[in-house]
Amino acid sequence: MSRIVILMYHSISLEQHDKRFSCNPALFEQHMLFLKQQGFNFVSFNVIADYLEHNIEPPEKSVIITFDDGFEDNYTNAWPILKEYEIPATIFLVSHLMGKTGEWLKKARSDNVKKMMSWANALEMANSGIDFGGHTSTHVKLTDIGLNEAKQEIAGCKKTIEHHLGREIDVFAYPYGLYSDDIIQSVAQAGFKMACSTRPGFNSKVMDKLLLRRIEVSGTDSVTVLKRKIIFGTNESSIMLPLKYYLSQILKRLKLS
Repeated sequence: MSRIVILMYHSISLEQHDKRFSCNPALFEQHMLFLKQQGFNFVSFNVIADYLEHNIEPPEKSVIITFDDGFEDNYTNAWPILKEYEIPATIFLVSHLMGKTGEWLKKARSDNVKKMMSWANALEMANSGIDFGGHTSTHVKLTDIGLNEAKQEIAGCKKTIEHHLGREIDVFAYPYGLYSDDIIQSVAQAGFKMACSTRPGFNSKVMDKLLLRRIEVSGTDSVTVLKRKIIFGTNESSIMLPLKYYLSQILKRLKLS
């Protein structure tokens, strides 16, 4: 059974205020070069749609590169690298903050309110093959607000992005990885065909298209750590991970015997 890996990045920046969400451009390039050298096939979400709807098998070692939020450094730092290595990617935009700053960051990191890309940036990238998705209008925690407001955040985001980019967007990403049954239903009702969670793991034929799994890439992840995360489909970066994994497999077999 084919497995599709979706990697989740955020900021690609020399400013390392929060190394969990900010990856140095040089390290990001190392990641992309590693994936290229290891024979991974960079694909878009259309491959998942074809797999689920038409039973078209994805290429072996398929990987999708995603970025949450739509920071300006995705345009200035990540995109040149993606272009150089001819790598497609999907960026999930916070529609009402385009060209402004990441206001939601003030609550956690008041000294690091990052600038968001402009609509002109996004349109230039879209015209050159980069895909975009929705990430709500204001990066709100959807489970903390009323359902009607959540629906407006989701549907309004889709409408705004499609208006500015002149094309349909099919994929959504839940801010903070938060969702409920009602939120998932609202995403589908808004017209999104797929949605990404922050739950780690692989995506296969039995995947839930509205709860796709992603592996989070931290700004401290070396190429070795990235390799380990992809092999085991996890966000855990511990060097002890392989030992823990194989030990758990042995224990499972002992219980079944």
